[in-house]
Amino acid sequence: MKKIFYLLVLIFMQLSWVSEIKAQNGTWVSQPIPPVGSFTTKKACGDDWVLFSMQYNTNIYFFNTRTSNWDIIDLKPNNYAVALDAKGQAAFAYSDSVIIGFSSTLAQWDIVHFEGTPLNFNRIFSSPVPYGCSNNFVIFLTTEWMYVFDVSIGTWLQYDYHLPPDYDPYTSLIYISDEFVLMQIYR
Repeated sequence: MKKIFYLLVLIFMQLSWVSEIKAQNGTWVSQPIPPVGSFTTKKACGDDWVLFSMQYNTNIYFFNTRTSNWDIIDLKPNNYAVALDAKGQAAFAYSDSVIIGFSSTLAQWDIVHFEGTPLNFNRIFSSPVPYGCSNNFVIFLTTEWMYVFDVSIGTWLQYDYHLPPDYDPYTSLIYISDEFVLMQIYR
C-alpha cells in the first residue's frame, strides 16, 4: 500500500513567515526551519520521502517514513538546491555543484560533486531538465557524464560519454523506467 505524505507548512498570518515543517507517518513529526518570508520553496514526495528546500537556504530537509525522522543536508555556503524530485523509493536533489540521491530502501543518501554543465534533455511527457526520477533510479546528465543513482545499492554510478558537436538538445531525450535508463542523442 502506497504511503501518503502530508507536508504541512505553518504560516504565521501576521508575518507570513514559515517557522516549521511537518510530515506524518502515524504521528506528526516537526522540523524547525529558519524563517522563509516570501522566498520560493521547493518540495517533492515519493512513496517514503518528503523533501523540502527554500530559496537562499543551503539546507535540504528530508523525511523518511521508515525512520520517522527529519534529516538535514547542508550544502555549505552559497550552494542552494536547484531542483528536487522524488518517485517511489528514489529521491533526488541537485545544486550548482553536487547531486544527491536518496534510497528509502536502504535509508541512506549519496552526495557526488558532478563534472560538466548540466544538459537540458527532453524527458518523455515533461519539460527539458538534466535529470529524471523513477521508482528505482535517478539519472543526471552533464556535457561529460551520465550519473545514475540506483536505490538498491544507494550510490551514484558514473558513465562517461561524448556528445557529437552537432547534437540536437530539442529532439534528444532521456527515458527512465523502473528497470532501465535510456538516453537518445539526435543530430
